[in-house]
Amino acid sequence: MKKQLFYLFTLVILFSQLASSQTNNSFESQRTLLLMHPTVGTILGMTELIEKGIFSLKNYTIKGIYFDKEAYDYSVSETYITENQLQIKLEKIEGDITERNLFGKNECSPQFLRLFNESQGVIFFGGPDIPPAIYGEKTNTLTVITDPCRHYFESSFLFNLLGGFQDSNFIPLLDKKPDYLIVGFCLGMQTMNVATGGTMIQDIPQEVYKLTNVEDILNLPSENLHRNYNSNIKDTPELFWGNIHPIKIIERSWLERQGIWKPTQYPGVVSSHHQAVEKTGKGLRIVATSMDGKIIESLDHTKFPNVYGFQFHPEASDIYSYSNSYQTIAKGEKTSLRSMIEKGNGYDFHLALWKKFAEILNNK
Repeated sequence: MKKQLFYLFTLVILFSQLASSQTNNSFESQRTLLLMHPTVGTILGMTELIEKGIFSLKNYTIKGIYFDKEAYDYSVSETYITENQLQIKLEKIEGDITERNLFGKNECSPQFLRLFNESQGVIFFGGPDIPPAIYGEKTNTLTVITDPCRHYFESSFLFNLLGGFQDSNFIPLLDKKPDYLIVGFCLGMQTMNVATGGTMIQDIPQEVYKLTNVEDILNLPSENLHRNYNSNIKDTPELFWGNIHPIKIIERSWLERQGIWKPTQYPGVVSSHHQAVEKTGKGLRIVATSMDGKIIESLDHTKFPNVYGFQFHPEASDIYSYSNSYQTIAKGEKTSLRSMIEKGNGYDFHLALWKKFAEILNNK
C-alpha cells in the first residue's frame, strides 16, 4: 500500500511539473501588439481581420492604449469588450503632455519605454486633423482640431520611438530593438511624419490644386480625389465615406524588393483625408505617391526596417467583405467596398500587406 501511495505521489508531482512547464511555455510564447486609440470601431475592425485570417497572428495578446485626456469615452470600448467576451486589454496612460514637451522626455516617457519593452509592435489609426502648432505652422481655416490631447500623446510616443529633427541628440527607443513593428494608417502616417519633424499640407484641394469650391474639386480626375466631396453637397447616410483611387509604387521600394507589388501595377486604395505629408520627417522615405505624384501615399524608414506609413485605410474591414454596400454619389447604384477595391485591382495588394505585418510579428 505504501509503495502504491509512493507511485501515486510521484505521478502527481510529475503531472504538476508538466502542467507548470506548459503554462510557463504558453506564457513565454505570448506576445503583445499595441493598438492606439482603441475605439469600438478600431477593436471591431481588427478583431474581424484576425478572425478571418487576413491578419493571422499567433500567440498574441492585443492591448489597446489610450491617453487619459483624450476626448473619446473608452468606457464604451470596455463595455464592448466585456459584452463580446473579447481577449483584449485596455490600458490608460496618464501624464502631462503639451505642445511644449512633446519632443523629448516628459511624464509619459517611462510608460512609453515600458510599453515598448512589453510589446512587439504598435498600430496607429486614422482620425482628425493634427494641431499645426505641433509642426510649427499657423492653422488653416479648413483645419479642424477636435482632440488635441490625442495628438500630443501619439506624437510624443512616436517621437520617443523614432526620434526626429526636433532633437538630433535624442536616442530613439527603436535603437534598442530596431526590428520593432510600427504601422500608421492615414492620421497614423501623418502623426509619424510630424513626430519625426515633418510638416503637413493642411488642405489638398486648396494648397495643391488651388481650388476652393467643391464643384471645381469634383471636376478633378477621380484619381486625384482623396475623399468623397459629394458629401459636402448632399449629406446622405448611405454615401461612401471615402474615394477609391490608384497609387504609384516607387521603384526599388520595400514593396518591390519584397515582392509585394510592382511599380508597373497601380493598386486601388480607399482614402478619406484632406491633409497630406509635405516635408518628410527624419529617416522617412517615400514609398508610394498619387498617380500625379503630388500626394505622398506611403512612407517607410531608412534606418528601422519595419516602420510603415500608409495614407489610406487597409484596416477597413469592409474591404474584405461583400456585406455592406454604399453609394459613391447621391441616388447612385450601391456597391460593396470589396467590389470597388477589386475593380481597382487593389484587393490582393491589401491582403499582401496584412500577410507581411503578420509575418513580421509572428517571427519575433
